[in-house]
Amino acid sequence: MITKNQPFGVFSEQLNPIVFAIALDCSFVARGFAGDPVHLKGLMKEAINHRGFAVVDILQPCDTFNKVNTYEWYRQRVYPVEPEYNPEDKMEAF
Repeated sequence: MITKNQPFGVFSEQLNPIVFAIALDCSFVARGFAGDPVHLKGLMKEAINHRGFAVVDILQPCDTFNKVNTYEWYRQRVYPVEPEYNPEDKMEAF
């Protein structure tokens, strides 16, 4: 993506923190959206109270430089995990 502070775009591969944390066997891995503060608050409480290493990836749009991936853009794409999701299944998580 070309932005004001990256006029030639980004040349490096993106780091996926969720996949990275699962591969490193973190015992609590979650992703939340800044546009849903109630859900995000619950995730952060769970992470803080978790006995072990916890990673919470927060999707948060940049209103200043990114006019494409806005809050509305994320709201159309963010969805909760299915109730039958098994957090113990590493392959399903990947």
